Amino acid sequence: MTRTRTRIDAVAFTLLLVAALSAAPVAGAALGVDAGDRVPTSRTAAGSTGSSVGTADAVAIDAADVSEPAAIEPVGVPEPAAVEANNTYRGSNLSFALDGTTLEVSVSADAFEGNDTSVTVTVADAEYENVEGEEENGTYTYDVDLTDRSFGDLSDATVTVERGADGEPLGDGEGDLRYVALTSDGAQFDDQHRLVVPIEESVGLEGDLPFSLEAGDQSADVNATLIESEGGDEPDRLRFDRSSDFETLIGTGEDVEIGAADAADAPRVGSPVTVSPSGIAGDPRVSLASGEITVLHPLIVSGNEYVVTIEGTIGDRSPTTTRRLTAETGGEVRFSAENLVLGAPGSNATVTIEGDGGTIGSDTVSVDDRVLDASVDANTSTVTVDGLGDALGVSGTDGGSNESARNGSDASSQAVDVYVSWEHNGSREFVLVEDVPTDVENGKLAFPEAGYELTGSGHDLLIVTEENATAAASIGGSVSADTGVEPVTGVVGGGVGLIGTATSFFLGSTLGQIIIGFLVVVVIGGIGVFKLTGSSDSNGSGGRGRAGSAGGGNSMMRVSVDLVDANGDPVDTTRTVVFEPSGRMANAMNPQKKQIAGSGEVQIPAQQYYVSVDGSDTGTTLPRGQESIRIQVPPQQGTITVHSARDEDQRIVDAEIRCRTPEDVITTDVNGDELRTDRDGTTTLELPPSVDADSVTLEVEHDRYESAETGLQRSIGLEPKTGTLTVETSIDGRAAGNVPVSVRPTGEFPRANDGGTETRSDEDGEVTIDDLVIGEYRVTASFTSDAIVDVDEKSVEVVPDEPRRVSIDGSFDFDLAPYRSRIDELNEEIADLTRSNRDGAIQYYYGSVLTATLDLLSEFPDQGLLFVEHGVDPDEVTEAVLSAVADAIEYTRDAMTTKQNVDLFGACSSLRNERIRWEGDPSVLEDGDRGAGDGSEDRRGRADRRSGRGSGRRSERGSDRRPSGRAGRGDDQRTEMLEELIAVVAAERADHRGRTADRLEETEAFLSERRGEVSTVSPVREQYDRIKDHLSSNPGETRTEKRVQFVVATWMLDAVRRVFDHPALVDRLEETVF
Repeated sequence: MTRTRTRIDAVAFTLLLVAALSAAPVAGAALGVDAGDRVPTSRTAAGSTGSSVGTADAVAIDAADVSEPAAIEPVGVPEPAAVEANNTYRGSNLSFALDGTTLEVSVSADAFEGNDTSVTVTVADAEYENVEGEEENGTYTYDVDLTDRSFGDLSDATVTVERGADGEPLGDGEGDLRYVALTSDGAQFDDQHRLVVPIEESVGLEGDLPFSLEAGDQSADVNATLIESEGGDEPDRLRFDRSSDFETLIGTGEDVEIGAADAADAPRVGSPVTVSPSGIAGDPRVSLASGEITVLHPLIVSGNEYVVTIEGTIGDRSPTTTRRLTAETGGEVRFSAENLVLGAPGSNATVTIEGDGGTIGSDTVSVDDRVLDASVDANTSTVTVDGLGDALGVSGTDGGSNESARNGSDASSQAVDVYVSWEHNGSREFVLVEDVPTDVENGKLAFPEAGYELTGSGHDLLIVTEENATAAASIGGSVSADTGVEPVTGVVGGGVGLIGTATSFFLGSTLGQIIIGFLVVVVIGGIGVFKLTGSSDSNGSGGRGRAGSAGGGNSMMRVSVDLVDANGDPVDTTRTVVFEPSGRMANAMNPQKKQIAGSGEVQIPAQQYYVSVDGSDTGTTLPRGQESIRIQVPPQQGTITVHSARDEDQRIVDAEIRCRTPEDVITTDVNGDELRTDRDGTTTLELPPSVDADSVTLEVEHDRYESAETGLQRSIGLEPKTGTLTVETSIDGRAAGNVPVSVRPTGEFPRANDGGTETRSDEDGEVTIDDLVIGEYRVTASFTSDAIVDVDEKSVEVVPDEPRRVSIDGSFDFDLAPYRSRIDELNEEIADLTRSNRDGAIQYYYGSVLTATLDLLSEFPDQGLLFVEHGVDPDEVTEAVLSAVADAIEYTRDAMTTKQNVDLFGACSSLRNERIRWEGDPSVLEDGDRGAGDGSEDRRGRADRRSGRGSGRRSERGSDRRPSGRAGRGDDQRTEMLEELIAVVAAERADHRGRTADRLEETEAFLSERRGEVSTVSPVREQYDRIKDHLSSNPGETRTEKRVQFVVATWMLDAVRRVFDHPALVDRLEETVF
């Protein structure tokens, strides 16, 4: 059979070791190798055909335990959200709010007209009867526990309220009543690696629900599905979709915070909860089935790269395989088990997975321990092996007839090599029988009759095909008597030879069976079916021959070794010298590795060897029996690659390298040229043989990269040189803070080295960027209102030793001219409020609120910074102010022209003409007056910065562009009104409905208290009623219009209350009308 001989290094080396120990009895044996020996299959793994280890059977894996979840720290509680009231009947002042799972209903005491104050509340179709409330300041509050009923989707729930006494409707409303509070206690990943979080309490949840998830500096909205409990004490849970956004969050390695999403269809959420994915993920689960290994773990992210290490056990060896894989699916990595050495049959292999953040975890798999059963036929020369066809991977054939076996015309009929163990004269011998005719499908092996009679029991077989497929089999039973058969040691049929003789090794048939089983384990690499790589034939590289001649046990020889360089001087550094067997043992022995420093003596099996040092061929042969050898050690050569530390693919050309050794400095390459990297970023370094590689220091320099000093290594990364850049952001010369800044590389060097950044200026309109890769950049800023801000760009070159500074200034482009005529018209209408022969003091006072509001518009062109910081469109605000003032003029005119007020103002015509302006509190978002220490100083500081006032470089630059010229209380009030107006419009949640109700309630109570102090309150009461009616109509179409209407109405309500602060106006209320 002329073909590649299959190598079985483990068996041959074991037998050599046995021969050396044959004079002494032993109780057991294990494979012993030197520290430098290779792991089993390492030789075969390098072959052209590769090695294959695997099993077709699935391996059962125990599921890993899930560790305890991480503790949760509450971050904050959202404010109760109001439910909009559709209809409220006069006097009821009905309002709703959701506080957790409790619906709070507020009803004015006037709505009950002295009757029973209980109410009936209907939520969706669920009715709550005779709900009792608590009264405070003229308002009854009723708490409706929504968990008392079973609800479906409450995203658009209707709420109606009736008086309990007579069923009289008090009003209705509609809104989103969904709420959920989560807990991390019991959070886990399900079998599809989706995050499941228990619910503490909830109401009205249904369908897919968006939530906001944050991890590190990443955030995303992720949908979750409600999983209702199936009874018992188990809580309902939320199962989050394993979307790409979710995997991005998992990939950060940080804890995940779950809170409310900023979306219309998102439910309200209690305190945000924090879940630690790494704390609840547990260990990986590993499975082996159909020749494929699967590693399952929730922290595996699709598209990320992982390293999987498999460490097995074969005797005292630990074969290790490493795979670098990219996960194609979240939660798992898969790869083929072909060519993998898992371990000995019946042993456990440990599988460990690592990611960028370190080790994720490990699990074990059990290696199949299948050895085929065999029996000897009656003629004692034919062996039947059960399942041989399947084991060798030969598919079924038609009949598997003897005819096919004889002529070899079928794939099932072929010649194989068989290693057979014999019991003879109290010892065990392994014999190689070549070219055994075999009917593979039927498991029939026809041994030659001459000298190979089998006893029927106690034989172990290793069967190897031409394709190097291998199967292990055992002829059952033990050998109790001598066979009387002398195994042939010569050549029979041109192919039979003795591989080795084990003498005085087995102490009895039972122990012999155990050790033979162990040898089979080592030979087959861990399982019953595998492939071993064949070495080259007798004409192959290195002159390695095939085993074929007879041989017995090998003796050991001692060899004196001297290592020298080309000059004959000793090489005293420790080197790895490898003695590679040649001749007839080339395919039956492992290479012998020895550590030698200068000179020494080694003990190796008596064979002929080729000698190499540290993987380099020395051209030296050690004949069998030679007692000494002088080895010339070649120079040490290696290629060094220099690249950017930020991108390994970015090779650095013309990097200068100096190689320092204890005796010398090497500055030339292997060709004698200057030691610099070429256009591929590489150079070749040659070290004298006597230099210890660990003593070498490499110094690398380049004009655009930081110098580096390192030990001897093949790949060196240099950090690019960096500089500092400071960017100032402003609008019309005034410092603008919190502005996005973009620094984009335009030069080739910063582009190639990941230069550039996206950042924001601080509150003072400045940001300093350190460690910016040197080179050319273009700098710009992105103001929120880009539509009305013209932004310039600046080019700058960053250098290593000189900080650079650039200023990005935006020009605010807003013109009030299109609105001038409407402003003039409204001012005329305000003036008309007092144009009559009656007293006009109160009318003028109310009109001054509207005049002050219109005056704000004249400030808009100079307030670009204010609009940009808040992200507000000045055109939208201008339109909304004009509309709100027009409405206020109308309801003020209606209030002031009632008959009672007309008569009152006529009676007051004799009083002194007064012109009192409103100078009240512009605060809208905060209740009560805003004094020093509660925000006025912060507001004044912002106003100073926008107007250019204050100290410092930036404010001086601003004042040069646009002096403010403001002074006095009127200017301060105008500034506060302007900032309050823009703040309300820009606020994420202004809650203007709730605050409107509060202001109306406060004013109502105030007027009730003052009613008895004057003759009439008609001018203030009528104005209050008109404002209330106007707000009840929900004026405005857009969000900006609604909020501006709220602001103007709030200022008018403040003016109503402050009428009593002015004695001249109170005098009007004291007049008697007949």
